[in-house]
Amino acid sequence: MKEIHFVGITVWKAAFNLRFVFSHNLAVRDQVETLLLSIKTSNGGIGYGQALPRAYLTGETLDSVLADIRGRWWPELAKLALPADADFATVVGALQPVFEQADALRKNASYAAVDIAALDAFTTGQGIPAAFPPPADPARRRDLPLVGVIPAGTPGRSAGIAGLLRLLGYRRFKVKIGRNAAMDERRLAAVRKAIGASNWLAVDANAAWEWDEAIERMRRLGRYDVALVEEPLAAASAADFIRLERCSGIPVLADESLCTLADARSLLSRGTPSWWNLRLSKNGGFAGWRNFSRLAAERGITIYGGVLVGETSILAAAARAAWSSDAAVSGEYGFPRIFLQGDPFRGGPGGFTGRMAPPRPATPGLGVRLRESALPPSAELLWKEG
Repeated sequence: MKEIHFVGITVWKAAFNLRFVFSHNLAVRDQVETLLLSIKTSNGGIGYGQALPRAYLTGETLDSVLADIRGRWWPELAKLALPADADFATVVGALQPVFEQADALRKNASYAAVDIAALDAFTTGQGIPAAFPPPADPARRRDLPLVGVIPAGTPGRSAGIAGLLRLLGYRRFKVKIGRNAAMDERRLAAVRKAIGASNWLAVDANAAWEWDEAIERMRRLGRYDVALVEEPLAAASAADFIRLERCSGIPVLADESLCTLADARSLLSRGTPSWWNLRLSKNGGFAGWRNFSRLAAERGITIYGGVLVGETSILAAAARAAWSSDAAVSGEYGFPRIFLQGDPFRGGPGGFTGRMAPPRPATPGLGVRLRESALPPSAELLWKEG
């Protein structure tokens, strides 16, 4: 039986302008720099990935990501010999040792790009979908409800975005808030009015508050019927998360404090917030998703699928594939073809109606293809091998 190998890789650097400024407590962005990958297999598969490093998450940069892909992850990938009849889950398992290396070094953003591209390439070559097996119970196979994320901004602008998302069919919303309590409350009041009393509303503080402020702010959120608070503490600890939940009565979602398995084990050793925000580009691609989601399932933790600003359609498709396992109860949609000025990928998942359907069983790989001619003029070919 002929084995399948990873035989080629191409890496581009690209900068995408955003159609509007996206701001939160830790960053203000009108442009996103990223690395895009293409990987080839010996049976003719081509797959794509994207690296979106954030220094405040894993400490990685574009330069360190490129160095790690060239010096660490691609050499490991090129060693693999996969059975010709391997499926998606088999390849995720084969990549597990590489993920463990990356996770131990806190290099999850660089590894995630390679993981996603490799799995897309392999499954495309095999003519099978890149997705975890769906739930065995047909009643649990459903479109995933999506969350519309509203950046920090004026109350009127935030309400306008919320109203537009509601018209599109969204029934779940997350508002970025931070250090300006008065402005945050006006923003929340405007958004709540725009979405109506019955729709689900969460907030994301992006690690803005110290303990005393967090307690006061979370207690005041009750008037806006806030269902969830993401990463409220500047110096988070599991014990503080648990105390915040108990004192405020509002569940907490861990994000910036949950990048590696060591982070997860630290949270679990002292108790953990009720929700975990998993992002493929932050937590190590599909191999990372499988590890984190299994830990969460063992401890009864609710999984929320997150998005980083600047994700293209390849990451949107990868998220849909991961969420097809039914591990997540809700996820975000980044509107890559609207938000980015020039998403170069075609064939990504729809998320414009507030729900994301699972991958189509007949679609090979992630169902997304790169149009090199659509890369921004500033795009630069950094490396090609094979």
